[in-house]
Amino acid sequence: MLSLSPSFARLVVVAALARFAAAATDYLIVGGGTAGLVLAERLTEDPNVNVLVIEAGGDGLGNVNISDISRVGAAWGTDIDWQFPTEPLTYANNRQLTPSPRGKVLGGSSAINGDVYERGDAIEYDQWETLGNTGWNFNSLITAAKKGEQFYAPGANDNIDYVLGYHGTTGHLPTSYGGVAPDFHDTVIEGVVNAGGIKSMDQAGGNVTGIAHVTNARLPSNNTRSTSASATGYCKDFPFSQRPNLQVTLHSTVTKLLWTSSSRVSSGQAVASGVEYVDANGATQTA
Repeated sequence: MLSLSPSFARLVVVAALARFAAAATDYLIVGGGTAGLVLAERLTEDPNVNVLVIEAGGDGLGNVNISDISRVGAAWGTDIDWQFPTEPLTYANNRQLTPSPRGKVLGGSSAINGDVYERGDAIEYDQWETLGNTGWNFNSLITAAKKGEQFYAPGANDNIDYVLGYHGTTGHLPTSYGGVAPDFHDTVIEGVVNAGGIKSMDQAGGNVTGIAHVTNARLPSNNTRSTSASATGYCKDFPFSQRPNLQVTLHSTVTKLLWTSSSRVSSGQAVASGVEYVDANGATQTA
């Protein structure tokens, strides 16, 4: 994990934004979570495309509640968690549960979740296409998922079944079985099978029926979390980005969408022209 003081990182970002301001922004992305950073990464593969990401949280650098896997849950209810309450729950005496953890930090919820990296059942993805979304099926989506994955296979003595073809090996985000799975995992799996349950070879292939070891978003060499913004993730060079066409502003909360003077075009679609946001100093800015 890159070690950098938050204050120095902020100075670097401010200086970079000042240089970036002179160029036109082609794409403005609100939120530096996993989806936002993947999109920013992909768009800026073209050096002629300028992208600005506006993130409400900080960079999370040096926060052990993110990097230290043994502290899963310690970030919940802190300043890197939005701390959203749930809606009143009918079958819980209308109680609102809080926090309902969502990451307020570069990397979003990938920085504070349970560190499990799993795909859903193929049937669920295929239903998207059945509903009329042509091309949105498991076979097409797994190709995109594998593009972003850097899978570290377990060792021959780890007693973990996997199918290498279900995983990507050249992407940005390291995934693994968390170094070495605890012995009790094998005991639980054996117990389920002895009781008549099914053992799944590798659930990343779209069949999640049964019990299996699960992959983690984790770098096995030092057993640290991999997030979409970590030193090994989608913004691995942040804040010293090697892409001058990609910039991120932190501690900035978007408060309003700005629309074109004629907010409707011939197709009947509303067209946003920018955003209004409150920066780290409390000043209102537009982009």
